[in-house]
Amino acid sequence: MTLLKELLRYVVCVLEYFLTYFQDIANPLLRPYMQFYPEDGEGGMSQLWHGAKWLKDIPDKFLTPMAIHPVNAQHFYVREVCQCTDGTLFLPLRWYQKPDKSLWGTGFPVIWTQV
Repeated sequence: MTLLKELLRYVVCVLEYFLTYFQDIANPLLRPYMQFYPEDGEGGMSQLWHGAKWLKDIPDKFLTPMAIHPVNAQHFYVREVCQCTDGTLFLPLRWYQKPDKSLWGTGFPVIWTQV
């Protein structure tokens, strides 16, 4: 019975955490200050999201799976082929920001070959 009480307490705590997080995201006063992408600090680190753990060490599945183009609001997803502005194809694995807040992706170029 004690194990069940501890398990239920844990589930309630986790649910409360997620509800608080979702409320923060929905708050228009807080949302502009939230960081969803790791940032390439280019050697410096002044915030948590500048660190190498966010940029390289955390598995891709725990990072933001989508990026939105700032001009035309087109959505780009990780592990889905996208076309770059120069016409080349690219398979992004994760998104990150540069210090100027421009969004970049790491992944693989897609090369057409005959079967």
